[in-house]
Amino acid sequence: MLALDIPITRSPIYPAQLVQLRRVFDDELMRRGWPRRGDRAENLASRIFHLYQSGVRSTHALHERLRENEP
Repeated sequence: MLALDIPITRSPIYPAQLVQLRRVFDDELMRRGWPRRGDRAENLASRIFHLYQSGVRSTHALHERLRENEP
């Protein structure tokens, strides 16, 4: 579930940042054993973007935050 009380910034996401977010997504899918398509993958992608837009920018921090709130 997304914590909606975290402030969101709407700055552009550049190609290098998309590569970083894609790697986090792929790593987390592999770690969890989930397929790339489906509700769980879509929810994970949304969580990654939400975290990134709320200021969590490092790969390590993204992974840590995703693990904190695992379903």
